[in-house]
Amino acid sequence: MIVGYQGEPGAFSDEAARALGARETRGYPTFAALCAAVAEGAIPFGLLPMRNTLAGRIDGAQAALARYPRLRVLRALDYRVEQALIGIPGAALADVRCVRSHPAALAQCAAFLARLRGVAVRPHADTAGAVREVVAAGDPRTAAIGPAGAAARYGGIVLARAIQDVRENHTRFRLIASPDCAPERLAAARLESPFPVDTERLIRAIPDFPIPGILFRDITPMLKDKDGFKEAVDLFVDRFKGQGIDYVVGIEARGYMLGAPLAYAIGAGFIPVRKPGKLPYSKLSESYALEYGTNSLEIHADALDHGDRVVVVDDLLATGGTAAATRRLLERLGGKIEAFAFLIELEALKGRDVLGGVDVVSFIRY
Repeated sequence: MIVGYQGEPGAFSDEAARALGARETRGYPTFAALCAAVAEGAIPFGLLPMRNTLAGRIDGAQAALARYPRLRVLRALDYRVEQALIGIPGAALADVRCVRSHPAALAQCAAFLARLRGVAVRPHADTAGAVREVVAAGDPRTAAIGPAGAAARYGGIVLARAIQDVRENHTRFRLIASPDCAPERLAAARLESPFPVDTERLIRAIPDFPIPGILFRDITPMLKDKDGFKEAVDLFVDRFKGQGIDYVVGIEARGYMLGAPLAYAIGAGFIPVRKPGKLPYSKLSESYALEYGTNSLEIHADALDHGDRVVVVDDLLATGGTAAATRRLLERLGGKIEAFAFLIELEALKGRDVLGGVDVVSFIRY
């Protein structure tokens, strides 16, 4: 498995990719370059750091992912990060007058840096790159914060270990893949990756429900599992946080279970799209065809103002009938649909084809 990451060899992202079982890793200078390489098929997989225990969300990674909505977001890896202060051979902690590292690493070590009197802090694009440059410069007054392994790789020494503000410091990574990645490669990635929660395992298949010939994907075991539910919601949050979304629109009923916590997490309002007879106020209605019948959906007539930016959420995309009806409702109200987002997509039913012109995001595909 070949996995790309942002940074130079020896960076935490490189270490995390190898922890996934990558037999080869490739560094890219920016998150945007990494996402572009995966989207264009130059590499099959990439690993993006999405948030850190101490530094919070990593905006650059999330912004880069948002630029490529068709990328598959496969799994999460919580990787323990232990920061070290690294200098040149012969240097001592008392010598240090300048510390360089990635802004996220500097933020994770704020308390340690505050104790170093008279020391300047300089941001760098990458932890391992900062270590490499410090060692190459040969100045005992300059040190870098990064993985202890980078010291050995580039010929430096560790001046202080475990300098992050809390011992249990983790970065959550997301494994991403090209939308055209071969199924056998996706299967291999799932087998080789020690992810904290296998969300897909918590979705059970029930034959002949609600009518004969339908294989129903039941998410209730996932909802019951606190870790699985959190993992599923985090998939949506990682994709849409910081994107300026005004409202999350949930389609009855399972779209509420995922859409409402998403709206809360990203600071958006929540709007329900309901089946007939459930909404008490003036409403609009649209009919649609199911793979096993017909129905209609309704929305309150005052749910949106013209130009409001929305994300539509449901648990599953099949033929696209409910999503298309929801689209028609929102367009009648003047809403701007930024994306449709589904936990599950049944690719053989080609539901995304009826949603042309709008980004369609799905996380588990059958």
